[in-house]
Amino acid sequence: MVRTKSHFLSVMLTLNLLGGCEIGSAAHQQIETDHANLSDPAVVGLLLDKPTGVELCSGALIAARVVLTAARCIGDATAIYVGFGTTVDPASHTVFGGTSDAFGGTSDAFHVGETSFIKGAEWIDHSDYSPLPGDRRHEADIALIRLAVDALASPLRLNDDPSVVRQGAVLRAAGFGYSDAESSQGGKKHHGAIQLGEVEVLWYAHTVLTDGLVGTDSGGPTLIVVDGEEYVAGVHSSVDESGATRDTRVDAHASSIDSYIALWQ
Repeated sequence: MVRTKSHFLSVMLTLNLLGGCEIGSAAHQQIETDHANLSDPAVVGLLLDKPTGVELCSGALIAARVVLTAARCIGDATAIYVGFGTTVDPASHTVFGGTSDAFGGTSDAFHVGETSFIKGAEWIDHSDYSPLPGDRRHEADIALIRLAVDALASPLRLNDDPSVVRQGAVLRAAGFGYSDAESSQGGKKHHGAIQLGEVEVLWYAHTVLTDGLVGTDSGGPTLIVVDGEEYVAGVHSSVDESGATRDTRVDAHASSIDSYIALWQ
């Protein structure tokens, strides 16, 4: 596993100055599983191996080999596995080389029960992300993960139209996480309605309209319908001290994200 050390905006600036470059990679492969009959197949669960233990986050497949998530999730991760399925639970999925999973640490793509996992080959966060409290934490809380092999799920599209992200709009949030009612059964895929509150150029706040929807599900996508099609409008960042939930807008960063998709595909 090779982790990209640079932040993705600074890297894209270098590539643009150089006129682009080509990264060598193995021939595209596909994990042999059917995601088509699962709810929100492009909404994924991330298991991140960190010095403090295994953490759970969410993300969205936005290209065959690229997952969008929150920068606050990848942090000091030394390995990342992306789970496709309805349950991605650190308590029940041992994928980091443990004896309970013969595939862990050895395969780029494998199954654990009914969940399919693909290993992250490299990952990169936004150069403007700051983990410090305040608005800046929500302005660029995005990161990209390049998968070791292609996923079969159909990727979600990014919203690049800022005019549709308006106060009062009702969107859909999806991801994995924990709720008070099922704190011992984390990592189950869920979705529900949210309503946008304060809307800024780089982020927006929202309130949860669906009972039981996990409001602290970092990295999960918020989805907006435009002309009958669903697009990723934002990435869930965090909940502040007042209980306000904030997401980073993807339309403000769409061009740099698209550049990385082109580079990694």
